[in-house]
Amino acid sequence: MDAVFALCAFALGYLFLRLVTVFYAGAGVTIFAALYAVLVLAYAHCSGVRCSRAGWGWLAFFLADSLLFLRGIAAPLQPAALLFLAGLAVYWTLVLFGARLSGRVDGCLGGDLRNAFWWGPFGNFSALPGALAHGLKRRGPGQKQRGAAAPAVLLGILLTLLLMPLVLFLLAGADPSFERALSVLFGWIDFDFPSVFLRLVLAVPVSFYLFGLFWGARRGAGLRSSAEKLCQAAEKRRSLGFAAAGIPIAALLAVYLIFFAAQLPYFVSAFSDLLPAGFTYAGYARRGFFELLWVTAVNLALLFFLKRRVRPGGRARRVLSALLCGATLLLLGTAARKLGLYIGIFGLTRKRVWAAWAMALVGVVVLLALADEFRQLPLARALALLCCGWFFLLCAVNADSLVLRYNCAAWQAGRIEEMDVSAVDPVFAAGALYEIRWSASDAGLRQRCEEALGRAANRERLRAESGDRAAGFTLAGLRASRLAEKT
Repeated sequence: MDAVFALCAFALGYLFLRLVTVFYAGAGVTIFAALYAVLVLAYAHCSGVRCSRAGWGWLAFFLADSLLFLRGIAAPLQPAALLFLAGLAVYWTLVLFGARLSGRVDGCLGGDLRNAFWWGPFGNFSALPGALAHGLKRRGPGQKQRGAAAPAVLLGILLTLLLMPLVLFLLAGADPSFERALSVLFGWIDFDFPSVFLRLVLAVPVSFYLFGLFWGARRGAGLRSSAEKLCQAAEKRRSLGFAAAGIPIAALLAVYLIFFAAQLPYFVSAFSDLLPAGFTYAGYARRGFFELLWVTAVNLALLFFLKRRVRPGGRARRVLSALLCGATLLLLGTAARKLGLYIGIFGLTRKRVWAAWAMALVGVVVLLALADEFRQLPLARALALLCCGWFFLLCAVNADSLVLRYNCAAWQAGRIEEMDVSAVDPVFAAGALYEIRWSASDAGLRQRCEEALGRAANRERLRAESGDRAAGFTLAGLRASRLAEKT
């Protein structure tokens, strides 16, 4: 059984190199995720492992996230989205085979991810050739012979697929007559021998990694550490007295008190829509925005240090932590209000949507840290699930369409002076562009919408001609091409 699944892992490794691309991550990622799920579920079924309720839940989340690539994900988010999807895949594999350190999402999550990404696959990197060697070795005279030749036949086919493209490519380069003969025989097939051979070679380490992952998770082989060791290490790290964090917290609170007292009219105006003297709205909205975010990041780092390295307990700790969290929320709220003022003047952009998303996430994290000081919460579990869900929503929301619709409504209402359709990705904003094209009364705006739809159609045409027609296919791109044809 292991020999058969080892060969399936090699085929899956080849498909990974063919379907998953960084520049055009689309339907190929969804297809590969579905194939990986089918292979691992089949291996678990043949191994007598039943999928638990948690396993089905993480599988549903993994497949739902992969479907976002079929819909289409904005290019700046694609590398992070691919890494996130890979994390879901390897973590679900551990959940399916019951290989998590503590059996749930908690403070051992970091150890689980290290096992899933590194120790499990690379610790069992030789499992695939070992499984093939075990399937190919001769059986004793008293053992069953049925199916003994199947692994040998499959290995022979595998070696043929590896060697044949290389030999044909080299012979075609050595003799023009043989090259013409190959063009007659295989010219009707769109087959790039060098690319296929390169993928077959690179599929070997990829398949070793994939097979080592679920083979090791099934047997618990190669996995490092344990829940007890991680808990003991965490307790050892929390050996410092409160003075280690209390002194800098008290000093920062004193600075914040002086800062807010000195700048009270300036910052109160952010919430009362009053413009301080000597400022324009644009200058006031930009002034200090990133500095406030950096101060918030410093406070978060101090809170993280407090949770990880300082012993719990004590009224002074709870009071100072609550004051620091309150100051952080006040700084974050001021920055959010400044961002709101800037959006009200100049409209939305994709970066401003993501900045608002990040500030909302940080605010929830600070609230959870504050609640944990007064009532013990499963903080690691809450933060992990929160960040997973928050990032999933970030990828799921069509920010470009949201930006364009908001800006169009604000421009028509006279709140912003300029309607710039080039600030969005036309592929993802194609629906909004098409609606504005037929509903807007301004001829110049309609012309700009038509040009943006034309750019979206050209991008899809270039993607299809690049060789990633299937792997990079997205429903957003298909819709953009069809709407461009209608205009």
